[in-house]
Amino acid sequence: MNTGVWRRSELVAELGEHRVRKLVTAGRLIHVGYGWYASPVAKQKAVSAVRVGGRLGCLSGCEQHELWVPPHEGLHVDFNRQVPAVLPPGIVGHRDRDIGRHSAVRPLLDCLRQVVRHHDTETALIILDSAINRGLLTEPDVRQLVTECPKPTHRVLRYLDGRADSGTETRVRYFFQRRRVPVEPQASVPGVGWVDLRVGQSLMIECDSRAHHTGEENYARDHGRNLVLVSDDNTVLRLTFEQVFYQWPRTQAFLTRMIQARLHRRRPLSAK
Repeated sequence: MNTGVWRRSELVAELGEHRVRKLVTAGRLIHVGYGWYASPVAKQKAVSAVRVGGRLGCLSGCEQHELWVPPHEGLHVDFNRQVPAVLPPGIVGHRDRDIGRHSAVRPLLDCLRQVVRHHDTETALIILDSAINRGLLTEPDVRQLVTECPKPTHRVLRYLDGRADSGTETRVRYFFQRRRVPVEPQASVPGVGWVDLRVGQSLMIECDSRAHHTGEENYARDHGRNLVLVSDDNTVLRLTFEQVFYQWPRTQAFLTRMIQARLHRRRPLSAK
């Protein structure tokens, strides 16, 4: 992973002492922390981490490893020895077993372990689902990683499913799983294709994320799919990113009413 931040020893080994000094003099390398240098276009979160004496880890590290990470506050920084007693505003400190400090970002497995140890089941589930879905780890890899963490964290394994394309989908699926309502991720529907979630027999849910379902072409496609689903006597619900992450209590109340109304138990016409 190239964050544009390097250890000085790494630069000297590759370029030589004289070349490193010339790059610093020319402004093409900037000293950003003890033993650390960065390019002028380096990733700023990595720069901020080394400036305070640590490295990106946990949620912030997972972002740099290109996992789907839910909205959160603060920059998560791992410290080599101990978390400073006083942290700068916006810094969330962690201290876990270290295996070397050559990168400004902790390795993926370390970042995942920190998430599992320090965050709730839902947050861990979203990120572990993403690691499997993006092919960075297999499901057996993830299960092994979790079993190495404290036993109370193992509950996440009950809900693991790498078919989720986004954290919005995982969060909504987890809502139904916890209530023991049958839910199928990435369900195949004849004449429609893949639906993010099929709840019971006839409640079809699409979960938008930041990167998906935008633009006129997608808008028209989505509404065409809805017509096919509704004509087969399904209930169709599209949830936005904002509804899932910034209006979640209200959205949960709405989903609960849908379950109580048994909308998910109605048989589609094609199944009669």
